[in-house]
Amino acid sequence: MTTNETTDGTWRRALEIFQDVVDLEPVERDRRIASACGADDALRRRLADLLEADSETTSPLDGGAAQLFPRLLEGGDAPPGRWIGRQLGPYRIVRELGRGGMGVVFLGERCDGQFEQRVAIKIARLGLAGDEVTRSFLDERQILAGLEHPQIARLLDGGVTSEGLPYFAMEYVEGVSIGDYCEAHGFSLAQRIELFLGVCAAVDHAHRRLVVHRDLKPSNILVTAEGDVKLLDFGIAKLLDAGEEGTLTLERRLTPAYAAPEQIRGERITTATDVWALGVVLYELLVGRRPFSARGAPGDTLLAVIGEEPARPSTALVAAGESARSRRRRRRALRGDLDTILLTALREEPDRRYPSAAALAEDLRRHLASLPIRARPDTVRYRAGKFAARHRWTLAMAAALLLALVGALGAALGQARAKAREARASQEVTAFLVRLFEGSDPTLTRGASLTAQELLDEGVARLRSDLASEPAVRARLLDAIGASYVGLGLYGRALPLLEEALRLRRQTFPARSVEVAASTDQLGELYRLEADFGRAEPLLEGALAARRASLGADAPAVIQSLGHLGRLFEDEGQFARAEGPFREALAASERRFGASSPETAGRLDDFATNQSDLGREAKAIELLRRALAIRERTLGPEALEIADSLHNLGLRLDDTRTYHEAAAALERALAIRRNALGPAHPLVGATQLALASVYDDQHRPDAAEDAAKRALEVLRSALPADHPKVGEALNMLGIIRVSRRDFAGAVPAFRELLERYQRVSGKGHPDTLAVENNLAITLLHAGHAAEAKSLEREVLVLLREDNGQPTGALTRENLSTTLEMEGKPREALELARQALAIQRRREGDTSANVAVALRLVAIAEEMCGEAGSAERDFRASLRLGEELAGSRGNATYEGRISLGDFLVGASRCSEAEPLLDGALAEIAEAPRPVAPIWRLQAQLLRTHCVHSSGGRGDAVRAVRAALRALPAVEVDLYPTARALLSTGR
Repeated sequence: MTTNETTDGTWRRALEIFQDVVDLEPVERDRRIASACGADDALRRRLADLLEADSETTSPLDGGAAQLFPRLLEGGDAPPGRWIGRQLGPYRIVRELGRGGMGVVFLGERCDGQFEQRVAIKIARLGLAGDEVTRSFLDERQILAGLEHPQIARLLDGGVTSEGLPYFAMEYVEGVSIGDYCEAHGFSLAQRIELFLGVCAAVDHAHRRLVVHRDLKPSNILVTAEGDVKLLDFGIAKLLDAGEEGTLTLERRLTPAYAAPEQIRGERITTATDVWALGVVLYELLVGRRPFSARGAPGDTLLAVIGEEPARPSTALVAAGESARSRRRRRRALRGDLDTILLTALREEPDRRYPSAAALAEDLRRHLASLPIRARPDTVRYRAGKFAARHRWTLAMAAALLLALVGALGAALGQARAKAREARASQEVTAFLVRLFEGSDPTLTRGASLTAQELLDEGVARLRSDLASEPAVRARLLDAIGASYVGLGLYGRALPLLEEALRLRRQTFPARSVEVAASTDQLGELYRLEADFGRAEPLLEGALAARRASLGADAPAVIQSLGHLGRLFEDEGQFARAEGPFREALAASERRFGASSPETAGRLDDFATNQSDLGREAKAIELLRRALAIRERTLGPEALEIADSLHNLGLRLDDTRTYHEAAAALERALAIRRNALGPAHPLVGATQLALASVYDDQHRPDAAEDAAKRALEVLRSALPADHPKVGEALNMLGIIRVSRRDFAGAVPAFRELLERYQRVSGKGHPDTLAVENNLAITLLHAGHAAEAKSLEREVLVLLREDNGQPTGALTRENLSTTLEMEGKPREALELARQALAIQRRREGDTSANVAVALRLVAIAEEMCGEAGSAERDFRASLRLGEELAGSRGNATYEGRISLGDFLVGASRCSEAEPLLDGALAEIAEAPRPVAPIWRLQAQLLRTHCVHSSGGRGDAVRAVRAALRALPAVEVDLYPTARALLSTGR
């Protein structure tokens, strides 16, 4: 008897026993197996493999083990021990991780000494060797190589074993299946959907690259300890453009429990096939069971999905261990939209399902936001109901309280009117409120503020005569209309309404009730937005205490209150005090909503701003990029929250001199805010102001001045006259005057602005000190060095220890320059070194601000006669500038000119000339004009070298004349250029 015949006989007998015992209870199954196998260990192993495969969704055996026999060739699978310790390419196999229908997956470690790396190595099963499987593995490697997405495990390497078996190495993901993760963390339905949206994003990425996964299931969807979703195993994925033949080659390897009807029937595979599997996975996540159950033999699993409607999720809910009340609540949550979404994804006909993972995700996001889903008929009643429901998830816009308003008003009307008129009256009021609050919601009106204001004003007028005897309902309406005014930036109109709402609720409800706390927080936040910090603080602290006492630490309202209080402390310049509420809010949001939720992204934004103000700039930028990625993944590219992250990121990038990326982020933020809020909203003005700063830093004074003037116009019309944002716009216009070298005009503007800030914000406020520093450097250029030095020393005395903003470093740099101009290089050097240390703490070693600080240290060292140290630091500054030019596109001409200036001063023109020529070439090719002082300074040094070696002196005189025409130019020249200009040599 040959080996093939022996193997075939063992497998056939194993399959026969398998069919007999697969549906038995474990005890009876074990007894029957012992009797049937006797002492035949090989038979017992084959049977164990079949039973294990049947119990796992990763195996194709659910489709009927007998159907697979022709594919099982001699030898079966090699024992796992055979592979342990073997080297495949640069990897050594450590242990088995798992096995599926096509291969075995091992943990591997890189062993070539280049670097440490752990990978997952997938090897084709010995029993599936052959040309067709090899082609399939090669297909998989090609598919994975083309997929670059943070939520898809990356392909790293591949090859063929000595036995001719194809293998590939993938990113090793440590995590648990999405279902186990949700259960372990006790996720709510909303949190499960938020996590699932990451799966949809990964599948959509593959679909847009013409790849269908074809085997989506929980075991292929892992969640890491950080809460990040990773999609695994494109082992049976196919390219959509491979054609009908490419789609149908090989046996139909699939997981029956998650396979679409067209897969089972062997029909063409499309993106709708993955939508079906996504529907099954989501059904299992939300309901606790699969939509179809096998009855009888394992093959029935495949038949269950054909010709049979899945059970409606809200009626099929599995709620083991839940109370009856909790079960009813979950059923209510599933009923309606989620029933519709899941059943749409699970329609038998592919063309009746969602056409893509993106379409499924869009309806899920709309459901979470209480917006009408696409899969439902778009009736007026349905849209009104969805709009009313949105009050549960956001308090920022007027629609946030609509459902509560309608309910309260309906109750009030029910007491005042006869039962026969109740339905008609409630319907009229509901229709009015829907029109009113839809009109006031900027995310729906796209900035139609005039219509929104008219509708809100109409609502206020009606309230003056209606519901006088119903203070609770009246207060809810006042709160909602006030919130709508705040959303439109009409703070003055909102204030009396929110004050009245709080008064009515204090008269109606207990002092520490959630209703009073909601109004207290709302009014306190409005005071903060108007910069009335003294009135805001007790209200916000009181609201937080009341909410903590009645709602618990992780309640959304508590998280909201923590965020409001943290922003208040930030606005007051109490950065260390703000860190506690922001940290607490972020931790609570991650527990409540998940680490990758939009709610947590908002808390990351707040915390990042605080970290920047504490001097942790690199950490802040990292957090902001993470928040932006979450929001783009879960909310879409045009969501208003995206603009918040872009705005904050742009500010931080501007501070770190990453100007090109900062401008792109802020320009995109401005476009989103204008589209959503209209051109006159204060948030639009704030982004215009941030853009003005970037444009000024890019040496674009005309663009900067235009943006600053527009910002000032918007902010003055929307905010109180003394609001800090109005002051920021005035400060920006002063900075632009300095950029134009209009020092005489900038000095009085900064003096007036400093008096304003001292009066409004206080003498030691961070904003006040920033303006004082601006005045000081302007005074130095205007010829008032003594006053400049006095102001700079005063700023350093008043700076709070927790102020990590750039002011501390900039003031030291400016004072260093002042002292150096006075001929006090030793004092200047000490301050320049302090500034360098601060910039390194804030931004790390690789930073444009560090490069500037290094140049200032080198200048002071040069003036102190420390030539060796000076040359070292000039060169270090240039190297850093060149590194940043490669990674961020920053310019290098400043570093070249500074080193060239030093070399010319050391009579080393032959070394200086290539640097100066390179700087002049870079300036000439710059995409936008460069301030003339840089070109003229380089030309002065270059022509001096030529003149000293016998060249004509008229070129030197012409450059010198052009430089002298620039006001206060000596302050901004490097030492040698300054000496050449002043001595006339």
